[in-house]
Amino acid sequence: MAYRPFETKELSDVSVEKLETDLIFIGITGMYDPPRPEVKDAVAVCRKAGIRVVMITGDYQVTALSIAKQVGIVSSENPEVITGTELAGLTDGQLKDKLTQKEVIFARVNPEHKLRVVNAFQELGNIVAVTGDGVNDAPALKRADIGIAMGLRGTDVAKESSRNGFDRRQFCQYRRSY
Repeated sequence: MAYRPFETKELSDVSVEKLETDLIFIGITGMYDPPRPEVKDAVAVCRKAGIRVVMITGDYQVTALSIAKQVGIVSSENPEVITGTELAGLTDGQLKDKLTQKEVIFARVNPEHKLRVVNAFQELGNIVAVTGDGVNDAPALKRADIGIAMGLRGTDVAKESSRNGFDRRQFCQYRRSY
């Protein structure tokens, strides 16, 4: 974080370039949004059932990899982390090769990237389940064979886009009864 004193008269000609010069550093802040405790167990249950779990997130690469390791989504020494920019440069064939070769994480992606990954998995013959809680997840939730809206604070768009209309609580009740 930083600041810069300025005169009110400077506001008449405001631009980022002018305001963000001669700043005085005052500190650094960090945020930690840990995964929910139950996620690690849920991932382990999926793996035991033969379900492959792949992370597709808007988070930065380092954050995504750290969380994926914490919750057991990846276990190899060198999983591949593909950014949205890198994904945009891959052909459909290259993407499918990445999905079949080894553990992969997608980071810094947008809704179109998520949708493309879902489509690629489906074209490879997989049944795809997608979890999500926000507007950015809506296209992938809608396209998935199983769409699961997550969280009590999940957006209505995510809930409505879930093809099967599950929210997390309903899915857990369904799973327990199965």
